[in-house]
Amino acid sequence: MYVHAYQSYVWNVVASARVKLSATDVLEGDLVMVKSDGAMDDVEIDDPDEGGEFSLNVEGKDNKIAVKVLTSEDVASGAYTIHDIVLPTPGYDVIYPAREDLRQAYVGTMSPDGLDPFNMRRVVRETSMLGHYRRVIHRPEDVQWEILRYNGRDTLLDPNEVWKEGELMALRVQLRLGTSQYATMALREVCKRDTVDIQFWGKERDELEKAKKAENTDVGI
Repeated sequence: MYVHAYQSYVWNVVASARVKLSATDVLEGDLVMVKSDGAMDDVEIDDPDEGGEFSLNVEGKDNKIAVKVLTSEDVASGAYTIHDIVLPTPGYDVIYPAREDLRQAYVGTMSPDGLDPFNMRRVVRETSMLGHYRRVIHRPEDVQWEILRYNGRDTLLDPNEVWKEGELMALRVQLRLGTSQYATMALREVCKRDTVDIQFWGKERDELEKAKKAENTDVGI
């Protein structure tokens, strides 16, 4: 579990570095998953959190998947989108992006821990990880949303009730995500605020209200 957690940590750091390069464009040196015959249809990536790791060398697997490094011609063709881009978690059976800046992101993240992303095979099986791939950006499915109006800041909004009137406003979002994908990240993009800030919205609001009441009391005196 701890090894998987570390792999995910490294992946998140590198994914952030990739998004900083461009959150919308496909770049030369990016990786995409394709079937062994080069087709992109219905390519599925095993869920690492379910205990299954994807290896390019698994024998007897139907519709084998391969990794393709995009060339400048691939980028210019328009055949791929940002939703096709994948990144590997560190492991001994993965292909890393051809972009040197992303390869260095792996090195820079792991070297302080004495690890080399390009030398991940270990004698102890439990710590010798194949590595797996995750899509950098996923488009949520079955997205639905509505604006709710209600009174009382600590009101629990029952989804079976109708909330059309009130001084306060809320956004209700329903969506379906794949494995290893989290609604908190989607809400972060909607709200355009860091997830750490979102966790403290309620506390921040309460502190502001206390300060405002104290200010009003001082003015009254």
